Amino acid sequence: MIDGIRFRVRTGIPWRDIPEQYGPWGRAYDLFRRWLRNGVWSLTSQVAAVTADPLHR
Repeated sequence: MIDGIRFRVRTGIPWRDIPEQYGPWGRAYDLFRRWLRNGVWSLTSQVAAVTADPLHR
């Protein structure tokens, strides 16, 4: 589910077009919306930015 959210955010595709391998798009969308409302997505984005490898290894 998390990989589906990350895929969608990275590519910008419509939620309905998330590949099936990531699970049902509706669940990914609902989880993402809950995270946005609760501030979890902001926190995960901040952590990812701090821990990102600048060389993308």
